[in-house]
Amino acid sequence: MVILIMFAAALFAPLVARYDPLYQHAGRILEKPSLDFWMGTDHLGRDIYSRIVHGAKVSITVGFVSVAIGTAGGALIGLVSGFQGGKFDLYVQRFVDAWIAFPGLVLILVLVSMLGPSLLNVSIAIGIGSMPGTSRLVRSAVLSTKENEYIVAATAIGASRVRVGARHILPNVMAPIIIVATVSLGAAILAESSLSFLGLGVPPPAPTWGGMLSREGREFMIIQPLLGLWPGFAITAVVMAFNLFGDALRDVWDPRLRGAQ
Repeated sequence: MVILIMFAAALFAPLVARYDPLYQHAGRILEKPSLDFWMGTDHLGRDIYSRIVHGAKVSITVGFVSVAIGTAGGALIGLVSGFQGGKFDLYVQRFVDAWIAFPGLVLILVLVSMLGPSLLNVSIAIGIGSMPGTSRLVRSAVLSTKENEYIVAATAIGASRVRVGARHILPNVMAPIIIVATVSLGAAILAESSLSFLGLGVPPPAPTWGGMLSREGREFMIIQPLLGLWPGFAITAVVMAFNLFGDALRDVWDPRLRGAQ
C-alpha cells in the first residue's frame, strides 16, 4: 500500500499536491497543520505536504534510475565472472573485493563530488556504488546454476558460451536479480536522502526529503518539530515498504526461505 501511494504521488504530483512546492505563502511561516496546510508550512511559508508529494517524484526517479544502472552493471559483472571462472573470475573478484572495501556512502560522496550534484549524476553515483554487492549475489547464483546437468548437456552438444549464458543461465538467475533490485530501491532512496541531507544530492530548489531535513530548515525544527517529522516518516515508511516487498518476493520465489529467521 505504501509503495502504491508513493507511485501515485510521484505520477500525479501536480494533481495530488495542493500548492506549488516552491511557492512561499507570505505571513504563513512555520504554521501547524490546518485545513489550508495539511502538514503545516516551513520557515519560508512553503506547504510541507506539497513538498513531500513532489519529493516522492524525485525519490522514485533517482531510485529506479540508480537501481537500473546498479543492477544491470552488477549482474553483467557477476554473470561473466561466475560463468567464465578460472583466473578471469579470480582477478575480477579481487577487484570487486577492493571495490567493496570502500564504504558505500563514502564512495558515492566521492563520485558525486567528481560528477557534480544533479539528479542524473546522483543516480549514476548510487548505481555504481551498488554494483559490487549485486555482482557478488549474481555470481553465487551463476556458480550454482552452471553445475546443473542441462548446462553440461548444452555445452556438450556444441552450444557456444554466449548462447549457454544468455539462454540457460541468465533466465535461471533472474529471480535473485529481481529480488536484489527491489531491495536496492529502498537503499537507493535512503542514499539519495543522505546525499541531499549532506548538501550533495539533487540541488535546490527541487523538493527532496533529505533536503527538507537539511540546510537552514534544521535551525527551525526546534520551533516546529513537524519540519523533520514528515520527511523522516516518509523516508522510513518507503524504505521499510521496499525491504518488506523484497523479502516477500524472496519467499515466493524460494520456498525454502519461507518463514526462515
